[in-house]
Amino acid sequence: MVRLRWSLSITVVVVAALSGTRAAQTPSPSIFLADIAWPEAEKALTEDAVVILAIGNGSEAHGPHLPLSTDFRQAEYVKEQVARRTNVVVAPSVQYGY
Repeated sequence: MVRLRWSLSITVVVVAALSGTRAAQTPSPSIFLADIAWPEAEKALTEDAVVILAIGNGSEAHGPHLPLSTDFRQAEYVKEQVARRTNVVVAPSVQYGY
């Protein structure tokens, strides 16, 4: 039950963040840390920078109809959507599993 509450709270935060943006707005592009060199990253990582980190289970069974990486794929999708709609620094995703 703790896991369900945690993922619901993350979903609520993401939905709240996305609902405040409008399609007509064109925010500055997000910065993906994996795609830049460290001097650029040092400039981007200011005290005011908002950094997002996607965390998803890489190998959890969800029945025979879904791939084991379903949780990780969902985390990646949400990360991409937030990055498209906001001006954030995007850290490389973390995949865990058992």
